[in-house]
Amino acid sequence: MSLLCVKYFLRKARIGLILNETTWKIADDLMFSSNDIEVNIPVSLYKNKAMETPIVDQNTNTANETAGDSNDNTNNKGGYIPGVCNIGPLEIKKRRDGIFAVVAFLVIVIVLLELLHANKLWRFIIILPALSLGIGFQQWYFKFCVGFGFKGLFNFGDLGKTYTVEQKEDAKLDRLRAATIIMTSVFFAVIASLVYYYI
Repeated sequence: MSLLCVKYFLRKARIGLILNETTWKIADDLMFSSNDIEVNIPVSLYKNKAMETPIVDQNTNTANETAGDSNDNTNNKGGYIPGVCNIGPLEIKKRRDGIFAVVAFLVIVIVLLELLHANKLWRFIIILPALSLGIGFQQWYFKFCVGFGFKGLFNFGDLGKTYTVEQKEDAKLDRLRAATIIMTSVFFAVIASLVYYYI
């Protein structure tokens, strides 16, 4: 009886061993065959999402569609800063050339007054070119056009093209800066004419 039991258990153990070997073989085949499977993932699933990340405006609590859209308004304004800068390189060069012209005109006026031995009161005539020189110099130095400031305009592109300042607060700052340039230029012109009169 015991001999029959031993044979019975040995037979079961052998069948289990065969089943285990078969299971491992099937699993091994599946593992190696999986390396040959080509997985096709749609391009749209792994597309770079960083370009489409919405930007949330903290003030309005709204989101733009793409990151590039947030810079459109800034690019249109160029380097415009209210009350500080309202003209670009071409406009600045134009005012620099104007300074040379005014200086040349001022020198000619002074030379003529000296050659003609004109009355000293005529020396006050230089107040006009001196005023123009003061305005032109400040426009070039500060990169700010007085005319644009009073009209609420700015330009950072080609000559002849202007853009309107949309915000009333910005336009107010521009008018204030333009008035400041005018007043300081008047002061400079008066001082320059007085100096020329008394020398």
